[in-house]
Parts: sequence; structure tokens; C-alpha cells
Amino acid sequence: MHHQDDKKAFACANCILDTLENARVENVNIFTLQKLLYLGFAIHLFVYEEKLFDEKIQAWSCGSVVPSVYRSFKNCGNFHITKNNRARIMEDFTGEITTPNLTSLDDPENAEKSLKLACLTYNNYDISKNPKAWNLFQTTHREKTSAWHKAYNNPNNKSLVDSDIVAECEPYLEEIWKLLRY
Repeated sequence: MHHQDDKKAFACANCILDTLENARVENVNIFTLQKLLYLGFAIHLFVYEEKLFDEKIQAWSCGSVVPSVYRSFKNCGNFHITKNNRARIMEDFTGEITTPNLTSLDDPENAEKSLKLACLTYNNYDISKNPKAWNLFQTTHREKTSAWHKAYNNPNNKSLVDSDIVAECEPYLEEIWKLLRY
């Protein structure tokens, strides 16, 4: 069981899973969840100029990872995350097991917009009309200038730098941001 420090990242992961479930998206695995967390984090940082959650995103060999979320869902392996699988924490004072939601964030409304936009980009956006949005989802760590590549090749720190995330994603995020205006 995880504790309070993981609450914001868990709330974001749970929001993504609930959003995709409500849209009847099946076969969401831990890899897809991590990509959507990264995209939601980047959107939120770009649009609202603040972090979606405090935990550092790390550069792992498989891509950008929020470690606490990975640990929470690693038992799912490459299989899809089911309705019954949600990130849970143990409350510090009561010991109660809870499923964090966006009310634990400083700005739940904007957090929900950022995360739902990430899900919309993944699930419903017509990528044939705008491949830039899909390219962000597909190539977040392939280029040598990416935030992931910089952190992964840094022997002293494997955490992605927020300004690198925004710089890498900005061309794509401008396209995605247009979705909010419609």
C-alpha cells in the first residue's frame, strides 16, 4: 500500500483510467497509462504553468515513468488494467485505505481538463487530420533532444526537467491546446 506522497499522482492515474473506461476504451495497460500521465503533465504545465503532481517523472529504459504509479500497477504486467484496479493509499492518521481522486489536487477542475484532454488526444482525436498531436504520444523519448533522452543519459539524475518537458512538447501542445478552444 502506498502513502500520502503518492496521492496526487494516483489521483491523476485514477482519473485517466476512469475517463477511458467511461469512453469504453479497453486494453489500457501500464505503458499507456504512463504515456497519458506524461502527456497530461505536459499539457498542464504548458497551459497552467504549474505541475499536475509533485512526484518527479523519471527516465526509465521503457520511457518516462511516474515511479509510484508504476509500482501500484506493476502486477498488471502488460495486461489491461481492469475496472477493479485503481491506485490506493493508506491514510496517515486513520490507516484507512482510500482511492485518491482529483479533489486531493490544488486545482481539480483544471487538472481534470488536462487529463481528459490527454485521453481525448489518445482516444478520439482524428490523427489523420493532425498528426502532430499523435506524434507527441508516439515519440516522447526517441529524439536525442527529448526530455527523456537528456535525463536517461545523465549519470547523476534520471528525473526529467520540467522546462525540458515543455520545450520538447510545445509544438505538439499548441495543436492540442486548440482542442480546448472548441
